[in-house]
Amino acid sequence: MPVDNAPATNALNLLNGIDYGAVIGAPLQAAITAQAMAAKSTWEFIQEVGLQTDENGNKSAVNVTFSYQKDGEIVKLIVPILTIVPIPAIVVTDIEIAFKANINASASQSSQTSETTDVGGELSGGAKAGWGPFSINANFKANYSSKKDSKATQDSQYSVEYTQDVRVKAAQAGVPAGLATVLNILSNAATGASLDGDLMVSPPLVNLDLDNPQDTSLFSIKLVDSNGLNIKGADVTIKAGEIKPTLALRNMGVQEHHLYSLNEEYSITEAIQIGLAPLGTILNWEKGEIHTKSGNDGKVNLIVSLTANSSKKLPPSGVFELIILASIGKKMQESTLPFKVNIPEPQKLVELLKSDVNGTIKIKPDGQDKKEIILTLTDSESNPVERREIEGILPDHSKLKITPPNQKTQANGQASFTIEWDKNKLSTGETPDSETVTFKAPSDGRTEPKPVSIKVEADGQVQSPNAALPQTQGYTLSLVDTTSGEIVPVTPPSQTVEDTNQ
Repeated sequence: MPVDNAPATNALNLLNGIDYGAVIGAPLQAAITAQAMAAKSTWEFIQEVGLQTDENGNKSAVNVTFSYQKDGEIVKLIVPILTIVPIPAIVVTDIEIAFKANINASASQSSQTSETTDVGGELSGGAKAGWGPFSINANFKANYSSKKDSKATQDSQYSVEYTQDVRVKAAQAGVPAGLATVLNILSNAATGASLDGDLMVSPPLVNLDLDNPQDTSLFSIKLVDSNGLNIKGADVTIKAGEIKPTLALRNMGVQEHHLYSLNEEYSITEAIQIGLAPLGTILNWEKGEIHTKSGNDGKVNLIVSLTANSSKKLPPSGVFELIILASIGKKMQESTLPFKVNIPEPQKLVELLKSDVNGTIKIKPDGQDKKEIILTLTDSESNPVERREIEGILPDHSKLKITPPNQKTQANGQASFTIEWDKNKLSTGETPDSETVTFKAPSDGRTEPKPVSIKVEADGQVQSPNAALPQTQGYTLSLVDTTSGEIVPVTPPSQTVEDTNQ
């Protein structure tokens, strides 16, 4: 009997009929769908938690604002919330699909045939014949039996088993490049803000060089409110005010005696000019002040340079400050900006020169004779030095007098003094034959001028102020009666007659 291959053929057909696209593609499609849902959840989180929409539909970052103490002051910290909370960003990293198909097919076939044949004979009959004394009697009988059995069986069995394992791994995704850029911008936007707003000036120090007439320097003023937002169109005032012993100036080595009043001693408004950057449009000083406004970014960008005659208007130390004023909210804010002008050292010290005095003068000690001294202060190139104070110094217990005791040089570098013997001191003690007067210009921080000494001699004998007065003792004063013409004697009382010449 031939073997039946139909079961194997059917099993093979079942295996080939499996839809592998669905078996593998369905889990992948499910993973992609899950990834899209995760991305949507991330976007919804950013929209609902990190952003807010105003009435015009404009979106802005949600900030967390709180106050804290810094450097002895209460300030505010403004931080975008997206930078301090974790953003859910789930990504499918691995998908593993394991598929197993098990098909069992079996067939059995059997055939059985059996055959039985039975043959039997029996003879019997009756016949009677006789031939003579003989007679024959015969009986005849016959039977035949045949049996055949046939049996055939055929059995087919099929067993189909499918097994599919899908493993999916997911993790917190790395921050996308675009979101990283946004978060970096927001992180940089985190800032502290004063409760009253801030007036900020930068850089902390402006440097200029007197030797370079084209030298310029930039500085900026920025205004922010209590929320850290730029203040647009705010009024800003720049003025030259009193120099104060600030920490910035002390760090630059400026001593207390170098501080001065700009309005009285020096004209900073004539020494520097300020313009708007970058074009350099000059802002005019008006009564010692400059007025301007902040831009859309809350800033005022300025460019500063020295004027042509700045060397004569600057303080000798080259250090000064500008005062910046701006109204923020309901409060006037003030800040200072120190300047340092590099002034070259002169080739030699400034000298104090005499004009018409050759070292010695003579003055009569009568309390009336006076001598005028004209002193001239020049630099190393014989240029007059103005607004420098010159002081007249007398020796201890001197009986001379200098008027005025100190004086500032004029535009021609000159200062005049008057020297005389002090009439109030001539009558007490002995008067020396000569004394020496010293004129000195105190140091301005750059130079130490050479002092000038003048010897004053007493011209003639020193006398008491009362020595030339007439003596009243021994004289008789008479009164005449105008009616009778008689002389009435009068004895004068004991008193000192005043010298009318003094």
